[in-house]
Amino acid sequence: MPREIYYLFLILVYSTVPPFSLNFVMKKIYKEKDKSAWHTFYFYKYLITLSFLPILFLPGVDLGLAPKWSYSLPILLLIILCAVFFYRYAKREKVAQFYIGGVHAAFMEEILYRGIIFGLAKAIWGNEWIALAVSSLLFGAWHLKNFPWLGSRGTTWQFLYTAFYAGPLLCLLRIVAGDLYLSIFVHFMMDTTVALAPEWLRKTGLIYSPKPVDI
Repeated sequence: MPREIYYLFLILVYSTVPPFSLNFVMKKIYKEKDKSAWHTFYFYKYLITLSFLPILFLPGVDLGLAPKWSYSLPILLLIILCAVFFYRYAKREKVAQFYIGGVHAAFMEEILYRGIIFGLAKAIWGNEWIALAVSSLLFGAWHLKNFPWLGSRGTTWQFLYTAFYAGPLLCLLRIVAGDLYLSIFVHFMMDTTVALAPEWLRKTGLIYSPKPVDI
């Protein structure tokens, strides 16, 4: 099998299996009101993360994990410090579980979309702008899994935001820095804002997300 076809197959697998599996669990949480499914939800996310390991050994794929920018390691340290600092506030506001999920998502989604899918697409087409478009559109499609939580209006808004703004922005940060750490930091701050935003800010419509509730 030609390498390009194999890499395209991997893109299809990673852009479909994870969101479909998580959407299945979210239906149990929000439609069937099964709170125990939250544990399955996070278990699935950690399994998805573990599935990234074989990709490390693919030839010709730059995942952006090796620091290439002089500020990358300080940024990683800053992310860790901020994650610990904001956890105290999240626990006080009773959104700690949601917050931890956001911290994990900042790493998992950046490795998946700006690392694996971007890297595979660039290896296939040899063009980082095509890779940006592919990874951004699939990043938007990833958020369609949230339909049971956000409904049609919220999911549509989240798709447009992630596919045509957040996705391209995070890809540009990956291209400029040469690795993932700056995009992970920005993604972390986005998810932290959603998790910790006060109710008055949610009412303005600037953050289209219901107030999260701990398990």
